[in-house]
Amino acid sequence: LTMGYGIITNDPYSPVEEVIENCFKLISNDIFPDIPNDAGIIADLGGHVDKNAVEALKRSNLVFIPVVNDYPTLKTTVRFTPEIAELNGNIAFIANRTKKGDFQFIEKALNLSFDYPVFEIKESASLPNVFHEKKSVHSQVAEGGLKKYTYEPVKQQFDLILKFLKQYNEF
Repeated sequence: LTMGYGIITNDPYSPVEEVIENCFKLISNDIFPDIPNDAGIIADLGGHVDKNAVEALKRSNLVFIPVVNDYPTLKTTVRFTPEIAELNGNIAFIANRTKKGDFQFIEKALNLSFDYPVFEIKESASLPNVFHEKKSVHSQVAEGGLKKYTYEPVKQQFDLILKFLKQYNEF
């Protein structure tokens, strides 16, 4: 929302179109659309790689891989990341919905196998509110009051990711 990007998803159940106007859902038989390289599109792979995801990965400037702190998810991430890297080696991890100590554990586990940056997004009511209020975390913080105080740490985490993305892609 903050950067105004459109989104393409292969997750037919994703509610992302409720908050992002420029949303295109790919069903398994759909053909990945021809998009200019400078279009500013995010591809949400819905947690699985199908033929469209392969095309999206190949054409992306950067791949963010979300991960949470539970053993099966972390193990799966470590196992499939090399497959993603074969398609696109420009990878960063996002430790998602972290609680105390989670980020350090996730970062340490990923750094045993990879040399990609790891960013953190803490567990916060601001994230479900993006869908309820249809406002970015930045907009929620800008409202001031309790939201500013409560959501500022998550906003700062998003700022680090956005700074990395802008610096990396030079948009």
